[in-house]
Amino acid sequence: MRIYAVKFLDSNEKILNNISSGSNLDKRYKIEKLINKKDKIRTLIGELLIRTIMVERLGIKNKNITFEKINLFG
Repeated sequence: MRIYAVKFLDSNEKILNNISSGSNLDKRYKIEKLINKKDKIRTLIGELLIRTIMVERLGIKNKNITFEKINLFG
């Protein structure tokens, strides 16, 4: 079992927008709709962490990673 932890410092909207530009449009829209800034950061870090793990451990190129929505309610 591997455990991953991420430490983040408070950041401004410009940094968040710059980092989220690597996400697809649906994910960016979802992040922008969140009211709480910490929720935005957690959502973004979660996706980036999963992508990083897939690239490093599975050898998949980031541009080839897509996520499909399977829950019709969210």
